[in-house]
Amino acid sequence: MDPLTLLVQWAPWLALALVIFGVGYRFGRDERAQSRDYANLSPSERGADYAYRGLNFLLSDEPDKAIEAFTQAVRIDSETVEIYLSLGSLFRARGEVGRAIRIHQSIIARQNLSRPTRIAAQFGLAEDFRLGGFVDRAVEAYHAVLEQDPGHEKALAALQGLHESESRWESALESLKRLHKTTGKADIKREAHLRWKLARQALRQNSQEARNLAREQLREAIRIHPGCVEATRALAQMAMQQGQPKQAVELLGALQQNRPTLFHLALEDLQQAYAALGESAAFAQRMTEAARAAHAPLSLMRAWSRLLEQQGRNDEAMALLEEALQRYPASAAAAKRYVQFCLEQADWRRAAEAGAACVEAVAAAGRQYQCGQCGFESREIYWKCPQCHHWDAMEPLA
Repeated sequence: MDPLTLLVQWAPWLALALVIFGVGYRFGRDERAQSRDYANLSPSERGADYAYRGLNFLLSDEPDKAIEAFTQAVRIDSETVEIYLSLGSLFRARGEVGRAIRIHQSIIARQNLSRPTRIAAQFGLAEDFRLGGFVDRAVEAYHAVLEQDPGHEKALAALQGLHESESRWESALESLKRLHKTTGKADIKREAHLRWKLARQALRQNSQEARNLAREQLREAIRIHPGCVEATRALAQMAMQQGQPKQAVELLGALQQNRPTLFHLALEDLQQAYAALGESAAFAQRMTEAARAAHAPLSLMRAWSRLLEQQGRNDEAMALLEEALQRYPASAAAAKRYVQFCLEQADWRRAAEAGAACVEAVAAAGRQYQCGQCGFESREIYWKCPQCHHWDAMEPLA
């Protein structure tokens, strides 16, 4: 849905509804209205008539004419604040941020504004600053909205997103918790990843106090979202650095149940933890059983196959790929690696058969992960979707 359509739905017309309806009834359906003597009308009536025309232009998807009509309306009746608000929103939607800023600032400067109108103008100004890239001024304007209306959901959400986009993780987390308190709706994946970001930030300080803070953030992230892969890996790596490989194994192993589709991302860390315990054979046994289980994810089968190949266990790796292709015949990545195996062993017939069977999948080999929220596909995993900006929404494609 384009910005102008959204504007039509949400522009502040309620305050003018009765006036516009009355004038519209009087002029909109009466052809004789075109020749009416407007000198007998009050400024409010004439301004409302132009506002009515502007709304019709918006509904007809004619934004230029709508702006012209709204501009004429405020020239006739400069006290009609609601029209100014709509005009400012229109300019912002068209990318004319400077004009939108001036309009909203002129409204805020007025005396005796009602509280809802002042809040609406302040929020509009904050949106202008955000769209114009004036981050600090936008943050200040959103705070001004929240000072007047602490439960303003749109301001809270916008402020949280702004802090997040600027990597201000602590402020982003505080805004998120405030939004959760206001709406009653928790976003545990976002919170978990913000805590992971805070932990990474703390670890750069290389002090015991910072490490304790990082550990606290990571534990809380895993508590609220047990499937948070990066928080789990980070805490496991801290355990390894402290000489606690058993704890690392427990942490990473839990992902096998808590996030089976992304468990493969932790395999190398898990392998190192088992090796530190002197139990590499136990790791191999665990992975073989997991990869050959009836409902093993393709991502795990491929990852274990790669590790087998790195260990020189090519026959086992190839057998696992064959099994993966039987279960997931449309897998481009598995097909490509299987064909490479066949070519390396000069098995031309099997290479040709595998290639022909999966040619369509191989053509789409660039896409390995998909966002469950918006459908965005990419070759690598993004913990925050570049398209819809949801956290932890990407899963492997077959």
